[in-house]
Amino acid sequence: MSILSVAQSQIGVKESPSGSNRVKYSQWYGLIGPWCDMFVSWCANMAGVGNVVGKYAYCPSHVNYFKSKGWWHGPEYQPQPGDIIFFGRRGVACHVGIVERRNGSYSVTTIEGNTSVSSSDNGGAVMRRVRTYGNPYGSWGILGFASPPYQNGNGHVSAPAARSWLQKGDYGLEVTELQSKLISLGYSCGKSGADGEFGTDTLNAVKRFQQEHGLVVDGEAGVNTMSKINALLSSKSKPTASKTHYDTWIAALQKECNRQGYSHQVVDGVAGPATLAGCPTVRQGARGGITRLIQQRLIAWGYPCGRSGADGDFGPGTRAAVRVFQQKRGLTADGIVGKNTWRKLLGL
Repeated sequence: MSILSVAQSQIGVKESPSGSNRVKYSQWYGLIGPWCDMFVSWCANMAGVGNVVGKYAYCPSHVNYFKSKGWWHGPEYQPQPGDIIFFGRRGVACHVGIVERRNGSYSVTTIEGNTSVSSSDNGGAVMRRVRTYGNPYGSWGILGFASPPYQNGNGHVSAPAARSWLQKGDYGLEVTELQSKLISLGYSCGKSGADGEFGTDTLNAVKRFQQEHGLVVDGEAGVNTMSKINALLSSKSKPTASKTHYDTWIAALQKECNRQGYSHQVVDGVAGPATLAGCPTVRQGARGGITRLIQQRLIAWGYPCGRSGADGDFGPGTRAAVRVFQQKRGLTADGIVGKNTWRKLLGL
């Protein structure tokens, strides 16, 4: 059995009596206490991969172990079934589970021990949970993932063979890129924008595009549909004397900064000093078109902004995404989009 299969077989197990932390995983470990990490360690042992997952009861130590092995990834990583997921509070690991599947850019389905609907990290039962990314540097959120190298095949679960098209129900970065392209061509994907979820709004956008360009209207973004989308985007390119190219996102940002009165720049789709000078400082609590454009850029580059995606509301999920982006780019991770962060978003 894989570590995931073992974990799934344990759903419904509860400590007894309630609130005692007495459960077979803590008894196996030899310590009566909060047992979420003991559960993960027990599942690994039962699957025959305890040698790579390790045996831990304290989440911060487990995180350090994975970091020392080079198997640690931040929340921008796209986890695979069987990966280990850690949650944080004020930047410190406080809970752990096993990834069952990734639900686009807004949530992860997990199997966790010592949890409940009313208590995220000390609930007394093994359950399947759906976890949004949240803010691990605030009250709660996904801190990161570990991907141990399961040599005997008892960890990661094989994904189905890749398709050559995207369809309703798909999730992930490829969907985000499709949505971003459709939006840039004037086809709305719904109020959540480029959120990485191929839902009804994205299906309708694909169908409208196909109908207007003489393609088979099946709502699937296959080879012909993507070729037409990419050809139209290429035709919108505007080379300048310096060989830079027109960027639809830059143009949208320039237009929005002008509209809100932050600048009076030429909308040429080319990032430069005038574009940077016209970008305001944006932080948690901001709402509107500029925030939505920031979210679209982050999501397109693999930094999820929470369940609502690019909704134009700079909430905790967006702040967490900005912090991770800043960390990856060597900036001060304050969650505020100031000039230095704008430079990285603009590619300057």
